[in-house]
Amino acid sequence: MLANGWTALPIFLVMLYAVFQITFEWIGQPIADALEEFISGPLTETVAESLEAWEVADWMQSLILDGVIGGVGGVLTFVPLIFILFFCLSFLDGTGYMARVAFITDPIMRRVGLTGKGIMPLMMGFGCGVPAIMGARALDSEKDRMTSILVTPFLTCGAKLPIMALFAAMFFPDNAANVVFSMYILGIVMAIVAAKLLGSTVFQSQGSTFLLELPPYRMPDMKTVLLETWDKGKGYLIKAGTIIFAMSVLIWFLGHFNSGGMTEEMSESFLAALGTGMSKLFIFHGFATWEAGAAVITGILAKESVVSTMGILYGVGEISAEAEDAVETAATMMQTGMGTAFTTLSAVAFMVFSQLYTPCVTALGTIKKETGSWKWMGFSAAYMFAIAWFVSLLVYQGGRLMGF
Repeated sequence: MLANGWTALPIFLVMLYAVFQITFEWIGQPIADALEEFISGPLTETVAESLEAWEVADWMQSLILDGVIGGVGGVLTFVPLIFILFFCLSFLDGTGYMARVAFITDPIMRRVGLTGKGIMPLMMGFGCGVPAIMGARALDSEKDRMTSILVTPFLTCGAKLPIMALFAAMFFPDNAANVVFSMYILGIVMAIVAAKLLGSTVFQSQGSTFLLELPPYRMPDMKTVLLETWDKGKGYLIKAGTIIFAMSVLIWFLGHFNSGGMTEEMSESFLAALGTGMSKLFIFHGFATWEAGAAVITGILAKESVVSTMGILYGVGEISAEAEDAVETAATMMQTGMGTAFTTLSAVAFMVFSQLYTPCVTALGTIKKETGSWKWMGFSAAYMFAIAWFVSLLVYQGGRLMGF
């Protein structure tokens, strides 16, 4: 039944949907809410009191509270969601089911110019685009390898997950799991469309082969599943402790300084100037604010930085200490500048853009390494940005025409 031509795909979608329900509704979200309440409440208050007692300079207090805790802390609240998602996918892989997914998707993948084996790197892309891009080495043909490398970044990696989770919790508190799930589906659809276009144009003259051995069904070894979960998830923690920490400090600096020195008005800072320039591209998308423009820029450096940027610019990391549940947390967040800067429709458009636009610099560097060409790296950055800009424009303007 799991490999039957009629039932396999519906079962696969049901399983994928169940994974997101487990992650965002049943287990992951309550843990994330508790962690967020701790970081924005007792932790922030304790650090603030300590800094006051030590008579630390005001600018340093702002850097630690708004920059480090507001940025890194805001990203850390999504760690439970990411680890639970990785656990579910590792568990399914350990049962032998994921190999069946490659088998049942082969007819579909062939229609878009790939083979069923190409589903493996794409599934890895749900964790992180970097190992997924590197995983394309295992594909049998150069066409499959190059196509997989160029379309994998469309998928919702662990770094994009906090963006989707944040906006879904704020603007769709009663349907957060469904909204995030729809973003995952959007990424899959766009990867398929891009693969079809690339296969019928750029790589039209190249062929594909498919050979796969199906392992027997088995109960996965939990030690192996946990080790794989940790191996995939620790990369996110390392990013939070290095790249996101550095980005949070940089964002704080850009947001508090201009050519005249330190400024108390963030709207007059270097970050506001950069964000204003970028925001001009989104005049017809519903989120033409300098804050959104700044988040787009930092997101190219690291996708997690979109959330940390929002946390610093809007103070998201400090507002949920009194929230009793996810719905109340979202309602509290809606009262901040972030809640008033976006409408429900523009929030969806921003999620769509964040889902599809240029990969982070780490993924771009991996594309350069795997293809051995600056041309393909530049092509990936440019064509994904253009597609994201166009699709998010369609979403916003189409939604307005339909009265949303």
